[in-house]
Amino acid sequence: MGYEDGSTQKFFADGRTLYAAGSGESWGRWRVEAEQYCSFWPPSQSWPCYGVQIEAGGLDIRFIGTSGAPSIGRYEDLN
Repeated sequence: MGYEDGSTQKFFADGRTLYAAGSGESWGRWRVEAEQYCSFWPPSQSWPCYGVQIEAGGLDIRFIGTSGAPSIGRYEDLN
């Protein structure tokens, strides 16, 4: 998945996720809870959750946090 700022994120079936921005990478974990996307990024111990909306024929995903501000990603391997 690619984001507007040029960062990318990959999701793996075993619950791992890899976020890459600039020259850095960060491994985290993801899960679905109460129909929301939740993620864990060490060293934090919390699992914040986000609402999810699908747009642009299923290519764009909006993650909506508690503040209401969206983060929009696009499936790169489906374009």
